[in-house]
Amino acid sequence: MAARNAVAATEQDIWVILMASLTRRETLSLLGVAVAGSAASVVLQRTAPLGRDVHDNPAAKSILKDTDWPSFGPADADLTVVTFTDYRCPACLYAAPKLDEAVAKDGKVRLVYRDWPIFGAQSEEAARAAIAAHLHGRYVAMHKALMASRVPFTSASIMQIAAGAGIDTQRLSADLQSRSEVIARRLARNRLDAARLRLPGTPGYLIGHLLVVGALQADEFATAFLSARKL
Repeated sequence: MAARNAVAATEQDIWVILMASLTRRETLSLLGVAVAGSAASVVLQRTAPLGRDVHDNPAAKSILKDTDWPSFGPADADLTVVTFTDYRCPACLYAAPKLDEAVAKDGKVRLVYRDWPIFGAQSEEAARAAIAAHLHGRYVAMHKALMASRVPFTSASIMQIAAGAGIDTQRLSADLQSRSEVIARRLARNRLDAARLRLPGTPGYLIGHLLVVGALQADEFATAFLSARKL
């Protein structure tokens, strides 16, 4: 019971922190996507296989083959999982450690990260910093640090988060300025690919040719991995 209460408190903290910094329009958008993600998770628990087979979607095929994005996983991975997430999305924050747990337990999954900031300026600033970190090979550390953070994202707080993750903040700041057009193009590509997949919001996961929308538990991700391998 104590563990369950701790999880509930963590989820509540995520909501309180995020909601405090949102405008009314952003709040309505956030609630809509979070509810959709929660509902999707409930529905997916009752279906087999999880998600939707997108073998016939040319976008899914090209996205899975695209190697121009930050990734993490073993050289002998037999399954690629492309994640579309936002650092201020409560469902994304909740699902991220569950996904990491499932990936670590599986041992043959390669994660590909696609930043899709849909919750306003703070989301955009965090995503830009993550992509800037990728430009010098530190994406995963920055991504995990941003996902673990519960503070509003400002230029100052993002640099503090980066420093805490062991990232060279001077280089990060320089890349944000000098390579801003590159970063903007990558974000635009992420938005385009999310649209090509017809994702309704974050989080979205292209698990092989299985498209899953919404936050999942670790065991649900494991089931999705199994289902994707059977397609």
